[in-house]
Amino acid sequence: MSGFEFPRSSRLLNAGDYRTVFNGAQLKVSDRHLLMLATPNQLSHSRVGLVIAKKNVRLAVQRNRVKRIIRESFRLQDAGFPNLDIVVLAPSKPITALPGVKVATCSNDSPTTHF
Repeated sequence: MSGFEFPRSSRLLNAGDYRTVFNGAQLKVSDRHLLMLATPNQLSHSRVGLVIAKKNVRLAVQRNRVKRIIRESFRLQDAGFPNLDIVVLAPSKPITALPGVKVATCSNDSPTTHF
C-alpha cells in the first residue's frame, strides 16, 4: 500500500505548530463549509492540521467523515502545494453533512480568497 499513507511528517502535531499558523496566516481561503489558513514553512513539504469542533459538526460519524475527506484530498494533491502549514477549520455555523462531496473536487470549488 505504498503511496497511500498519511505520515506524521505531513501533519501539524503540536499546539506550537497550530499557533504559528493562527498568528501568522498569510493566506485565508473560505467557502460555506470550510476555512483554510496557511503560512509558509521551512520544510521541504506541506503539512495539514484539522480543527473540526463538536459544536460545528455534531455527530462523531460526520466529524470523522469530514476529516477523512480533507486528509484524503490533501494527500492526493500534496505535490501541488508549495511548502505550507495549512489549518482547516469548520466555520461557526454547524455543518450537518457534506452530501455528495467527491475527494477530487473538494478543493476545486470556487472559494473566496483573502490575502
